[in-house]
Amino acid sequence: MVYNLAKNIMRKLFGFLVIASFILTLSSCVATGMHTNTSNHAQSVAAPFDQNNFVVVKRVEGEQSCEKFLGIGGLSDSYLKESAISNMYRNANLTGSQMIVDIHVVKSRLFVLGPIYMRSIQKATGTVIEFTGPKEDIHIQNVKITE
Repeated sequence: MVYNLAKNIMRKLFGFLVIASFILTLSSCVATGMHTNTSNHAQSVAAPFDQNNFVVVKRVEGEQSCEKFLGIGGLSDSYLKESAISNMYRNANLTGSQMIVDIHVVKSRLFVLGPIYMRSIQKATGTVIEFTGPKEDIHIQNVKITE
C-alpha cells in the first residue's frame, strides 16, 4: 500500500515536471523578452595617422557569453568584456606592424520569462591596420598611445 502511494506520487510528480517543461519550452519561443542594452566603449590610439602610411587589413571580432539560471551563475561584466577583447585579439592573428584600432564592445542580454534564465553576451569588434612605413622620419616622442 505504501509502495502504491509512493508510486502514484512519483507518477504525478513526473507528469507535472513533463508538463512544466513542455510549457516552459513553448513559452520561451513565444514569450521570450529580448532586451538589449548596448553600449560602445572606444579605445583611441593617437599615432601618426596623418601621414597616410597604413592600410586597413580587415575587421575582426570576438565574443564571450555566460548564462544565469534563477540568478545563479554567470560572470562579471568586466570579465566578459576583457574576454571578448582577448578573443578578438586571438582571432586577429596580428603579424608584423599590424595593430587593432577602433575597438567597440557591445553588451546584450536575453531574458526568458523574466529572471528565470538570462544570457549575457559581449561582442568586441575592431579594425586591423598595417603600417607600410613612414613617409618621414618619425621620432618616438611624436607617437602617443592613449586609453
